[in-house]
Amino acid sequence: MQNLLLLLLFLSFVGFAESAPVKKNYFCTKCFILIEKAGSPIGFNCRAGGHHSWFCLGECGDKIYRCRKCSLLLKSKNSPMAFHCQSGGHHNWQFLATFGENTYHCSKCDLLINSQEKPAVFYCPAGGHHNWKKY
Repeated sequence: MQNLLLLLLFLSFVGFAESAPVKKNYFCTKCFILIEKAGSPIGFNCRAGGHHSWFCLGECGDKIYRCRKCSLLLKSKNSPMAFHCQSGGHHNWQFLATFGENTYHCSKCDLLINSQEKPAVFYCPAGGHHNWKKY
């Protein structure tokens, strides 16, 4: 009887851990704000007027991406969805680094990133390559 109770307790814990909500990146196509949330964000009070128009860019994760067109920066599990770039058309995502404890700063575009390794140097929005300094 005691083993059965322990088994049921274990199974309920495993089931609970697997059903934990997954955060996703939500992007308003009107005001261009980005929110990490487990469920769809509330649509009221968009700063562009009326209600937000949320679009899910994908699941949050530890990979840091930046759009080469609009400079939107986010952490994602995989390459984010490309639709609804605020600069028009589709996002052009660039993988910069994997999120980590090291802090890097680009002295050209002023971007600050916490990553495991030195971020990619290509496509600095200020022109040319990023000039990363580790802090």
